[in-house]
Amino acid sequence: STYVAFRGPSGWTTQGVMPTTRTEYLSVQLASQFSADLSAAVVSSSYPVTADTLANTGNFFRRDNTTGRFQLLSPRPNGVQGDGVANIFDGIGSADLTTYAFMAEHPLRDGDPEPVGGQGYLIYKHRIGGELELVANNANVGWGRAKETAMSADGSRLFYTSPGINGDQYSQGSLYLSEDGSPPIEVSASQLPTPEPTHEVAQFVRATPDGSKVLFASTERLNEESNADGGATVHNEDIGDLYVYDVESGSLRDISSSAPSGGRAMGVLGASTDLSKVYFVDKAVLAPGGVEGSPNLYFWDSAAGVSFAGALAAGDTTTWTGVVTERQSRVSADGSAVVFQSRAAIGGYDPDGHVGVYYYRGGGAAPVCISCGPEGTAEADAQLVDRFFANAWNHQARFVSDDGRRAFFTSAGALVGRDTNGKLDAYQWDAEAGRLALISSGQGESDSVFLDASPDGGNAFFSTRDRLVGGDADTLVDAYVARVGGGFPEPPFGPGACAGEGCKPSRSAPPPGAAPSSSSYFGPGSAKPRTRCAKPTRKRKAAKAKSKARGKATRQRAHARNQVKAKKKKQSQRKSCRGGRS
Repeated sequence: STYVAFRGPSGWTTQGVMPTTRTEYLSVQLASQFSADLSAAVVSSSYPVTADTLANTGNFFRRDNTTGRFQLLSPRPNGVQGDGVANIFDGIGSADLTTYAFMAEHPLRDGDPEPVGGQGYLIYKHRIGGELELVANNANVGWGRAKETAMSADGSRLFYTSPGINGDQYSQGSLYLSEDGSPPIEVSASQLPTPEPTHEVAQFVRATPDGSKVLFASTERLNEESNADGGATVHNEDIGDLYVYDVESGSLRDISSSAPSGGRAMGVLGASTDLSKVYFVDKAVLAPGGVEGSPNLYFWDSAAGVSFAGALAAGDTTTWTGVVTERQSRVSADGSAVVFQSRAAIGGYDPDGHVGVYYYRGGGAAPVCISCGPEGTAEADAQLVDRFFANAWNHQARFVSDDGRRAFFTSAGALVGRDTNGKLDAYQWDAEAGRLALISSGQGESDSVFLDASPDGGNAFFSTRDRLVGGDADTLVDAYVARVGGGFPEPPFGPGACAGEGCKPSRSAPPPGAAPSSSSYFGPGSAKPRTRCAKPTRKRKAAKAKSKARGKATRQRAHARNQVKAKKKKQSQRKSCRGGRS
């Protein structure tokens, strides 16, 4: 299942997101998207969550995580039932998830056409409180792998691609923009005075939050500054030239065109939110330092152009993969920095065959290996993305703060003196101070893996089986947060957090507010009990004097009776203490 946790004034609270725990529905439930503040989530389920849901039909729902209320995002006006979740998929929502677009294999409204020529899919968009709209009838799954920005924050704009030359829904075609109230715009259309023969091959990379600009790749020569060679495919080996399209002006800019033979981009590590800065890998020499045929890391600035950062290793493909949830690199929101992993020796550092994590300030000096030791080498592999966590839903974990100051990663190496356990541990690099620090304990018996961070980097989340606080009473994998400024007072250790004699169960639980059993014991060698309320009564003193005047046997019987009386009196006094002195 999927859970969401919120931090309140007195601690963290956790709640389940999925609509049901019934076993017949568990295999077809998935949390596919969250709003930035986690106040809402989109889940897909074949369980009839709302009254307007068709039974045994896969649908998308918006969950309000503050109230637990579900709302249907994928209505079926024609009443056609689907087979599980198979016939609608690949959704993307607005910032608040009140508008949602998704693909369908067949029409959901009466009168809507089937996909053109039996290829591709239909794209529908639904705004809660509004009607279901047909956006396109010739789309493919192209933005499914890099869709986090395919819809604008307000839901009014949506980028999608059409089927390509292979004639199926998986090949890349032209890139389009659908905007409320306007006909679709072909973003990847040629702007040459005399368009060249084209294969209409384009790949969506990302767009700005308002949808005013979009970054995409194409093997086609689309304007005068481009030197693309017009290849027919887009894949991880060669995605062509990189273009930035401005929706307002209609202008198209090639950011990888400085090589005479044309750019041969292999992939994109990331970009600033406004697309004014882009980090990408290209096999061509686009700036001094680049090596022909090597996966060169470049930094593009809209004002300063392209600069070379370093040559990566051929096997570093996950650093620039188009599957964003598995991409082993992150760019800060302002574009000032990138953190990435590589086996290559860059900037005087040598991971010595291990996977190293590098930090680079765009346009500055060479990248710094932040997972290498003082000698510039690495003794163990480091990583950014934990793939199990990343694939839980369409989410890109934050490994660098929005301002580029803090970077985060996981390493099995002992990079600081306090790390002595020989396990995976979570680390933070402070670029401003040039200092590396542990986030996890570095001394536990289990691995600790970095998960995510808040935008400012002040909250760093990681997982571990180690019990790091008193409230953790088991050895299951738990999520922790290390927080700048501290957290909450530590609760006492719960059940199971004991050792030796402390693990033996007590015979009976003391009443609320009672002192430990040793201070309320009456018998030989014990101190006279103290009370904080009423003083010993005259009756108790008389009983004691009477017992002294008797013989040995009498004293023993009286002592036993007095024990019973003292216990009752003690209980009465405790009640008086709780209720006030009378």
